[in-house]
Formats: sequence, structure tokens, C-alpha cells
Amino acid sequence: MKTKLLFRLFLVMLLSAGTLAFSQKVVKMDEITVDGLKKMMDDAGITVVSTGTDYVKIKNTFTWLIYNDKSKGYLTFTVTYKSKEGTSYSKASELTNKLNREVAMSRFDYDDSSKTFAVTYYFMCEGGFVFSNLVKAINLFRDTITLALQKDTEMLIL
Repeated sequence: MKTKLLFRLFLVMLLSAGTLAFSQKVVKMDEITVDGLKKMMDDAGITVVSTGTDYVKIKNTFTWLIYNDKSKGYLTFTVTYKSKEGTSYSKASELTNKLNREVAMSRFDYDDSSKTFAVTYYFMCEGGFVFSNLVKAINLFRDTITLALQKDTEMLIL
């Protein structure tokens, strides 16, 4: 009887230790800093190209910026690409509308004055997040860019 009780107690302790070992700390929005984001990227094996006062520039197949929009409650992932020379506004608008309809989770825009396409994703941080979800979002954004480039059959995005 005593052996069964000790065995059960051991199992409970083992399960508790396992749960604590695999749980992740919730990162609160006010705890997010550029240095903290850089460390998270380094820990995930994601190359940090550079940092600024409010952004981290990373390379995860593609190179893009993660802006720390603390006051707004989210991180912004954004990348900008030049358009092919001679791309008309109507063709660019047609492509961005197609991408906004067919590619989930990101916003696609075209700026006619700079002749650039922009892809943006908002990672909500209000209330906190766990590190693994940020890494998943980064990989999702990478896959979004890949899909968008595949859907650009006229090769308007450089």
C-alpha cells in the first residue's frame, strides 16, 4: 500500500516537472524591446541582419523588418519590393487585389509614387504571447511571401 502511494506521488511529481519544463513564459507587450526581439530571433536560429530603435531586420529565406509598435499592441512584419519597370498602376492594383483575396493573413499594397509593393502582417501582442507563437508567425509570414510570389504570374514583383 505504501509502495503504491509513493509510486503515485512520484508520477505526480514527474508529470508536474515535465509540465513546468515545457511551459513557456508569456511575454507581455510592455516587456518587448528591440534587444529582447533580437535575443528571441537568435534563440530561434533566425538571422538578425540589423536593428534600429524600433525594429529588427531579419532574414528567414526573405529579409524583412519586424517593427515594435508597443503603443498599438502588436508587432508589424513588413517587406517592400520594387515593381518591374513599366508596371502600370492598374496592373499593380489588379495584382494586390488578387493577393489580398487569395493569400490569407497578410495585407498587400502598391505605392505608385515609389513603384513598390508592400506586404504587411500584424502579430497581436496585447495580453501577451508565447515565444513559439512568434516563431510560427514568422514562418507563416515567410510562407505568405512565397505564395504571393508564386501567384505573381506576370512577374510584377521584383
